[in-house]
Amino acid sequence: MEIRPVEEQVLRFMAFVDAAQLPGDRGQWEALCRRAAETNAVGAALFHNFVLHDRPDFQVAESYVARSEIMASLSSLYG
Repeated sequence: MEIRPVEEQVLRFMAFVDAAQLPGDRGQWEALCRRAAETNAVGAALFHNFVLHDRPDFQVAESYVARSEIMASLSSLYG
């Protein structure tokens, strides 16, 4: 799996957020996309493929990112 720089990931995610016209504050979506991009390559790919494409509300997407951050932290501790 290709690892993209965080800024590139954020731009790709935000292009999707804008195109899909996801509800909510754009600034909150951008911060959430940055968090997703910073977790790890797998978390970022899953966020894009399974979360954004489902057109979730912000709270659903945020809970996914929080779980990804926890899993990435555990992976770095025990991996």
